[in-house]
Amino acid sequence: MRRTVALALLALVAAACVGEPDPNLTESGKGKPQVTALMPNEAEPGSTVTAAVRIANPGPGDMESVVVAFSRIGNAGLPAPIVDVGTGGRTDGVKSVRPEPVAVSQDAVVYRFGGLPEGEALEIRFELVLPENEEGEVGNAILVYDGAEPDRAKGTRLSTFL
Repeated sequence: MRRTVALALLALVAAACVGEPDPNLTESGKGKPQVTALMPNEAEPGSTVTAAVRIANPGPGDMESVVVAFSRIGNAGLPAPIVDVGTGGRTDGVKSVRPEPVAVSQDAVVYRFGGLPEGEALEIRFELVLPENEEGEVGNAILVYDGAEPDRAKGTRLSTFL
């Protein structure tokens, strides 16, 4: 027990000497993707809107594949999702995606695209079908990461008001 406490204290002292890690870098020193997501601030229930997700690779190093994963923003009381779990690689919330993904998860909330060289950017356009029976804010959290290095990830919020 004493050894565990001593090791924990040593780790805290070492962390204090080194300083805070850069939140934009992985432990291996690779840059996390820079992510922006744009869509209309307001829309009609049941309408289709374009969400543009721009991903830049600051490097160092190429991203082997780009993965975009949709999730709920939170639990009860938070915005209803636009993209929710589906089946067979399809969900009611996504009408189309450009460029075409290399792969889509069975539940249709994870989309994988080709690689992204260091210093390059990619824009992905999701045609999203908004919920018909909701009022107020609807949206998702999105997480973008390198398929070969999932810790090389960055997230953002994608939402609109009905």
